[in-house]
Amino acid sequence: MLAQACGALDRAESCRAHISRDGEVLRSKAGVRANPLLRDELNNRAFVVKTLRQLGLDSEPIRTVGRPPGPGYRG
Repeated sequence: MLAQACGALDRAESCRAHISRDGEVLRSKAGVRANPLLRDELNNRAFVVKTLRQLGLDSEPIRTVGRPPGPGYRG
């Protein structure tokens, strides 16, 4: 599942690069319309968020994980 989420994030970033290059709005003889890659980017990002949540990777620990610093620690 994590590999799928990583692939989806790569696709979302690729879509974002194309959108940045071509614009969020496309003009044609038929008129003005939203770039269809906007929908694809959003769908891929939503998949990543959903998958990370299912894997329990959507939150950060409240406290530092691991052993507490020993005596003399100057962090």
